[in-house]
Amino acid sequence: MSLLSRQLAGPEKSYKAPIDCIPADVLIEIFQFASSSFLGLYGSRNAISAVCRAWREIAIGFPGLWTDINIDIAVCYPPIPLLKMWLERSCDASLDIDLTCLFHLFTVKLEKHQHWQRALSVLPRERVKLYVLSAMPVLMEHIHRWRYFSYMVISAPGDGPFNASLLTQLSLRDAGRLEVLKLVTKAAPKAELEILGAVAKAPNLRRFHWSISSRSRLSTSQIDFPWRRLAHVSLHGSSKHVSSVISQCTSAVTLNLLADLTFPMQRQPQMTYSLHELKGLNLQCYMDGLRLLREVDCPNLEILRITVMIQDDFHGLSNDVDDGDDDVLWDHLLWFLHHSNHKLRVLQIEERDEIIQLDLIEKLLSGPSRLTRELYAMEMVLDYADGTAHDTIRNIQNVWKKSEDKFPTPLLDRYELTPFGGEFLHVGWVREECEPFLKKLEYCQDIGISMEPFEKLSNLERDLESAARRYAKSVLAVLAKDIHRWKTFSFTMILSPAHNNSHGASLLSALLFQDATRLEVVRLSTGVDGLAEQTALQAVMKAVNLRNLDWQIPNDFHVSTKTTSWWQRLEHVSLAGNIQHLTSVISQCTNAKALNVITDTAFPTQWQPRLTYSLHKLKGLSLRCVPDTLLLLPWMECPNLEILHLVLLIQDEDSDPTIEDILTTDYNKPWELLSTFLTDPNCRLKILRIDDGENLIPYQWFQNFLLTPCRLMKELYGVMMTLSYDIGNAYAIMDDVIGEPEFAQTGIPEPLLQVHQTTDIGDEYFHVGWIREEFGPYVQRNMRLIRDSDLEIFVEDFERLLHPERFQLDNMWKSSGTDIFDNEEENDQ
Repeated sequence: MSLLSRQLAGPEKSYKAPIDCIPADVLIEIFQFASSSFLGLYGSRNAISAVCRAWREIAIGFPGLWTDINIDIAVCYPPIPLLKMWLERSCDASLDIDLTCLFHLFTVKLEKHQHWQRALSVLPRERVKLYVLSAMPVLMEHIHRWRYFSYMVISAPGDGPFNASLLTQLSLRDAGRLEVLKLVTKAAPKAELEILGAVAKAPNLRRFHWSISSRSRLSTSQIDFPWRRLAHVSLHGSSKHVSSVISQCTSAVTLNLLADLTFPMQRQPQMTYSLHELKGLNLQCYMDGLRLLREVDCPNLEILRITVMIQDDFHGLSNDVDDGDDDVLWDHLLWFLHHSNHKLRVLQIEERDEIIQLDLIEKLLSGPSRLTRELYAMEMVLDYADGTAHDTIRNIQNVWKKSEDKFPTPLLDRYELTPFGGEFLHVGWVREECEPFLKKLEYCQDIGISMEPFEKLSNLERDLESAARRYAKSVLAVLAKDIHRWKTFSFTMILSPAHNNSHGASLLSALLFQDATRLEVVRLSTGVDGLAEQTALQAVMKAVNLRNLDWQIPNDFHVSTKTTSWWQRLEHVSLAGNIQHLTSVISQCTNAKALNVITDTAFPTQWQPRLTYSLHKLKGLSLRCVPDTLLLLPWMECPNLEILHLVLLIQDEDSDPTIEDILTTDYNKPWELLSTFLTDPNCRLKILRIDDGENLIPYQWFQNFLLTPCRLMKELYGVMMTLSYDIGNAYAIMDDVIGEPEFAQTGIPEPLLQVHQTTDIGDEYFHVGWIREEFGPYVQRNMRLIRDSDLEIFVEDFERLLHPERFQLDNMWKSSGTDIFDNEEENDQ
């Protein structure tokens, strides 16, 4: 090698990448931070050890990286050799083991719905048991190293005996390191006692989670179980059984109680149980579960969380329970808070179903009390509903302001809009002592308490909103430098109603959209007033090639004829808002190929369109609306319409005009106009989809629709109607329709497809329709129109008409969050 070659090769050979210079102990910290148990034994730890030889040596040489044994059988069946490898690499370190199979989440409906039995027949129940029988002996070889063990394997309703025989064989006497045990077994009462007998042998158990059988004999049994030495107890079961167990938890520092069944009829609070060590209580129950508060004496209680659930009849106990008088039940809570012997510093009360009555809120907050003097933090989560709770809180806040000397802190509130459309009001206060108080407590995590909700309630939330505005401004400033390259722009900035939302509109107005020559799609939602929104929209419309706009129209927006040129050049328009504003905009979208309209308001009394809307280029129309909006159809000239999707909604009683002012004094008129629209000889529809989840479509209209011979019936490629009729009535109607002589003359292809669906939350729907062979090619040709315009015709749902079993399988998949099939062969099927 020449001198020059050696000089060039020298530096290259001695070069080390910066990541190779990180010390091993720092790398281990990074590995632990980056490791997740989400994928179980197939997780990131294996990926880390496969990066390079150095990382592999460090990862394998650190036992703490392999101690989290998470096996979710509903996700996969990790090979036993892989499990042994993890156990070997963990050396003598303490183990945290999760063995889970949550197919039981949707087996609870088996007795009422036969189709669940058919659907669940695909689940590999026996394979689950075989895997558990293979894995448990391997894990039990290391039982002396168990620190945390969670067993929740319910693949079928009858798995209780299997779990009992397995758990009673555990030699927990040898589990000297076991501190945390979590068991969900669905075992029979006798087997339940045997399991508890085995658990009682664990010498150092401190945390125990137990799901109590509904037929449990715990209240009458004399089993010698060491409840008295447990520091942290979590119980899930009926209120009666939970009450009988907590009476024995005299050393408990925290209690997590999920009382999902009610007390027997007319049950009165029993004797008082002394829980002098209790500092944190998390209670989730129905209203009558508040009786438990009368039965506990906890003088050292510092944190109380209460979640009140709405009573249902799912468990079939509606005749055996007593909800009692609501005022009496709430009095149990008020008595505990104001008169019981405790040292409460943090209180959280949550309900999301309009259960808490306004007079209770007033009793709690209207005047100075023990709570306002002693609590460092308090939060109540209320259903926002129609704003009544909000008005009540405003009145209470005014009382506080007038008597500031009597209240140590202002009464705060914040508005919450969930991703699922729920509206809630958070009310309470936060003192500066709260954060240091919670930081010094070691048991906060055991009852799910943190500083985060109180930070959101305090002024920090407002600071965060200000920071969000500043951040949005800085991000847009950076993005605006490349505005000439923008193709799609989506902007959503909606704050709580108590704050001014015009900041988002001002940010949009400052952007130079005239330079966005490639911009084709814009989605806007700012929640501002009409004037600010019009200014923002004026700026957006300067984008010369804009073709697709998704916009939420403010209630006070004024549509002017001066804006006609804005709308005429748009090809795909999605609009949401008041029906009067929507019609004003639609009348100007003369070149639109697709319209997606969402409104839950009706027309005002005696409303009439000013003119016929000429939409000759319209090919796809999606309407999410109240039935009254169907009155618009006769005024729409769309001779080239090929796709129509209707989603029927209930009238929004809080909208303007209100439900008393709507035009539809004749309930049948909207349906008559819909029939006229569909049977028009000039109608060229190819796909029709109607969704009625609110039982709005009259039976008679449905029958007439299927029995009316017309050109449309012979030319529609795909039809699907989703109805919320009583299933028995739906099948009876269909039998009557098919039996009519006129049915054979309609041109509807046979067989007419019918599917009964029950969702994972118990709603029942009836699907009926047909699919011609031209459907698939047509959808392929128009996929761009369907995709770009958000015309949700649900192609997959049309296909499910041909495969009804997919409805049940999809519901099971949603319930478990996993793929119910466990191998490639079944996936192919």
